[in-house]
Amino acid sequence: MSFSASFPIDFTGFTGAGFQPVPASGQLDSDLWRIQGFSDNAGLLDYGATITTAGDYARGVLAGDPTIAGLYAANTGLAGVGTAFVIQPTGAEFGTTPGTITLRVQYTGITSLSAFTFDYDGIYRNNADRSVAVNLAYAVAATDTQPTSFSDNITGLGFTTPLALTAGASWSQLDLTAQTINATVNPNDYIFLRWQIGDNGGTGSRDEVGIDNILLSTGGGGGGGTPTISLSPTTISLAEGNSGSTAYTYTIARSAIAPGDAAVSITITGGQGFDLSDIASVTLGGVAVSGFTLGTPFTATLAGAATSTALVVNIAADTTIETDEGFTVALSNAAAGYTLGTATATGTVLDDDNTTTAISTIQGGGTASPLIGNTVTIQGVVTGDYQNGDGDAARNLQGFFVQMISGDGKPLTSDGIFIYQTDGATTPGTNVNVGDIV
Repeated sequence: MSFSASFPIDFTGFTGAGFQPVPASGQLDSDLWRIQGFSDNAGLLDYGATITTAGDYARGVLAGDPTIAGLYAANTGLAGVGTAFVIQPTGAEFGTTPGTITLRVQYTGITSLSAFTFDYDGIYRNNADRSVAVNLAYAVAATDTQPTSFSDNITGLGFTTPLALTAGASWSQLDLTAQTINATVNPNDYIFLRWQIGDNGGTGSRDEVGIDNILLSTGGGGGGGTPTISLSPTTISLAEGNSGSTAYTYTIARSAIAPGDAAVSITITGGQGFDLSDIASVTLGGVAVSGFTLGTPFTATLAGAATSTALVVNIAADTTIETDEGFTVALSNAAAGYTLGTATATGTVLDDDNTTTAISTIQGGGTASPLIGNTVTIQGVVTGDYQNGDGDAARNLQGFFVQMISGDGKPLTSDGIFIYQTDGATTPGTNVNVGDIV
């Protein structure tokens, strides 16, 4: 697999079902991963291998407190994690003899990098009295072959689990700080990121450890340019509806990850006739924006490996006849290390309450129209063109006849009506012809 700006992995859908180059549901792509240190398969799952039968590399979804070494998918229950890639170490497997997990990704940008940025979350469950150490190192190579040497461990991208167990321990997440790694990466080079996992003191069984929310990016310098925070789509037009609310959904996204979380300000302003009462609610990432008011900025934060979030403006529906209205969404104050990309978008609220009235309803079945004094909208076909100054030979009556496309079949009502144009004394304000649908 390759990247030119950023490469995220979050293990959504992983079920511990093994590895192959074209992974099926629940599996991982073996072109990305190399695992060394378990007893199965002569101790090595190499790049491109296919191992999908139950064993060290396909232990399935972790249940209870396993005692068998292997790779599991763990449903952690953590809001920012969900499913994680988890190792259960034992004595000779990722224990007294450390094991390694390597992620291999090819850089396909068009210019060389002077640095890259890497970030991930450490995951562990402190249910045993033996601590486990996780350390990360890297290498860059022109070929896809596993390097024989790696860097020293990267400060800030390793962790250890506690020595003393926690009774009834649940899963814990370590939101490690993204690190900028100064290394030359040329186009088509491979970046290798290797976790080494082994004992760190104590006796007895070992804690389960894992990883999630991985993000490799060019945010550290060169090649990818300055990452952007952008808003999309640039325009949304929807009918407001007659009950409940109508959702206008925008996406706020960053093109790559600079070190640390990224924040941006959002301001929503109303256009002609649009005010706060037109908004039922505003949510960001599914959470209501507290104290929202038009024209007052609020903040969106893209944390960890998150590259986007949803901004939803819920427009209050009504049955009031009114003109179309609109609002604008604008981004400002991008986090350090970012620039703004597409920073504005609009929303048009289309009035859907001005419905058409049947011509037969205007006359009604009595001696006078039941709609006298009302403003109505009709639709029909032009059956007679008698407009003043329109250049045809028809008599000038300053208007035209319109007939219902389908009549109501009632003898006491009329299916046609004459439209008198008050603005058409000399020439038609709107010129029509027989057969037009108006």
